[in-house]
Amino acid sequence: MIPSLRRRVFACVSAGLLGAGLGSAQAQVVNGGFETGDLAPWIAYTTPNGTFSPGFPSISTFDVSGNGTSSSAFSISVGYETAPCSFPGYTCPWPTEGGGIRQTTTFLGGNTALHANVAVANSTEYGGLNGDGGTFSLLLDGVLLDSVSFVDIVAGTVLRGQLDFTGFVSAGSHTLELLVTRNWAPSITLTQYIDGVSAVAAVPVPEPGTALLLGLGLLPLLRLRNRGRRAFVG
Repeated sequence: MIPSLRRRVFACVSAGLLGAGLGSAQAQVVNGGFETGDLAPWIAYTTPNGTFSPGFPSISTFDVSGNGTSSSAFSISVGYETAPCSFPGYTCPWPTEGGGIRQTTTFLGGNTALHANVAVANSTEYGGLNGDGGTFSLLLDGVLLDSVSFVDIVAGTVLRGQLDFTGFVSAGSHTLELLVTRNWAPSITLTQYIDGVSAVAAVPVPEPGTALLLGLGLLPLLRLRNRGRRAFVG
């Protein structure tokens, strides 16, 4: 390929990829795996009427993702601190209270993938079924990005899930939050876990229409390249 044609093809491909939205952005989530054995720089907090069970929050060893390997994880047991009425859910709305962790970090700006592994375990101490394992929420600057709710969980079992979001995040400082809430007071048999929190660059796949346009845009250049080869050989 002659140099000028090579430059033209490269410019065409580069422009097409940029138009397809292949962004590059990431944020440094510090201690996202809680491998340091403490919370810093995460900050634990509760909702206005939320509370933690005694002994929480803490860093414990647990297999949050379900891959068969236990590692350090953030653990809590949450619920409301004071019942809003004598019979919540009947004489007043169900309270949604609890607590979580937050961290402020700097994003470079662009398409970003946020992720966290979550789980809830119900011990066999009292046996039976618990009807509210908790709702885990992923928030950025107070905006809900994803959530997963665990309802019925029997004694001696673990329920697992993931929180995920992929989308554009503007450059600058943002507050990442992971919140756990329940409609009841804290249960001494329940423990909620969070681990593997990350924020990495996301490279979206070009839409089929965009890929087709890229191909059509390169056809004239490829024809020009073949024409140039024939002229050189002759």
